[in-house]
Amino acid sequence: MLARDLAAPGADGAALRSAVSRAYYAAFCQARNILRQDGVNTDDLRSHWSLWNIYRDDPDPVRQIIGEDGNRIRGYRSQADYSDEFPGFFVAAQDTISIV
Repeated sequence: MLARDLAAPGADGAALRSAVSRAYYAAFCQARNILRQDGVNTDDLRSHWSLWNIYRDDPDPVRQIIGEDGNRIRGYRSQADYSDEFPGFFVAAQDTISIV
């Protein structure tokens, strides 16, 4: 997986930012596609937050965990894309990759 390669020990900030983003979008697209298979019209979702909350609000405890994890890594992806400083970057990259 590209994200894992990018987040190798000693990776620089740009590689870690890319790793978080690539891993996040892999998880997001997989979650979106599962909802589509379940008959959910994902074209109407207004944000990534909306998609993860569909999972979080599901009665199935496994899907609830997926929603919580998705929202957490969405936060990492936002930090990677928009923050100048990101303490704990390597740990966030590893956490995001582990979810995918």
